[in-house]
Amino acid sequence: MPKPFVELVKIYFSDAKSIEEFWRMTLIAAYHNNRENEKEVVLEMAILAFKQMIRKLKMGNISKPIAYYYGILIKKWEQQYFEDLYEMGFPAESNTELAFYIGWVDGLIVILEGADGHFGCSYVPANTLFPS
Repeated sequence: MPKPFVELVKIYFSDAKSIEEFWRMTLIAAYHNNRENEKEVVLEMAILAFKQMIRKLKMGNISKPIAYYYGILIKKWEQQYFEDLYEMGFPAESNTELAFYIGWVDGLIVILEGADGHFGCSYVPANTLFPS
């Protein structure tokens, strides 16, 4: 575990088991987004997500902090994905509608869809498109 992450998390969660669980969720989210080898980016994303979770936790509205943290990570990775697409030259300000296959995630087909600069992901069970 990176020291900056441990130093931040131990302010709010002092037991090692909790710190390890937050980092484990970080690695799972990074893996599901094919970013596990980008150590600096993963650390930055983890710190941003943890700080966001703490702000919400202080408001008293979170019953399962680790699950909430994981949800933030997933949303942040999705946002990063679309920023990367934009940097690669995919249209963001046109009237063009897009819908194309991206890949597999846990037995689901991921489809990128968008129009007018707004993008989103759909997750379709593989057996609905490719019946056995």
